Amino acid sequence: MKGKFVVSYIGAIALANGLDYLLDCANAARKAELPIHFIICGDGALVDRLKGSVKQLNLLNISFIPFVNREGVRKLLNVTDATFICYKSLPILETGSPNKFFDGLAAGKLILINFGGWIRKEIEANQCGIYSDPNQPTDFVKKIKPFLSERKRLEEYQRAARQLAENKYARSILSKKIVSFFS
Repeated sequence: MKGKFVVSYIGAIALANGLDYLLDCANAARKAELPIHFIICGDGALVDRLKGSVKQLNLLNISFIPFVNREGVRKLLNVTDATFICYKSLPILETGSPNKFFDGLAAGKLILINFGGWIRKEIEANQCGIYSDPNQPTDFVKKIKPFLSERKRLEEYQRAARQLAENKYARSILSKKIVSFFS
């Protein structure tokens, strides 16, 4: 994967995650000849179906890694440029707080999402991620291109992700908020 822009999806591989969209993005990136490699790391009911789709579409720009522990996640994030958080287009799923979001922030990675809600507002307000239209994989291609050609832009967004993690979601900060809630 040397010389490639690495996008990692880490988490459950189930119906709610809508990972067909990730495959559509990988296919659109391949057609646009973008130097992106996608890694899907996790386990779930749809792993075999997704692997079959990847093979059928001949998507050589996707690799699968089985579920890994916390240390494995850290190692994967070390070789990742951006983390992809993907959900089916259902309003109820916009209310969640997935661990993979906080892991991506803590690791200082560009956050990529395909759903609205509070996370979209957070990444856009803090300029640490991008939203792509869940019905248009070509929107992903359009929005990721500047990060491929402008390393400085990528680094600014990654730095902003880490800063958001430190300034808003650090354990010490959240612990104080919880204690004050009960005081």
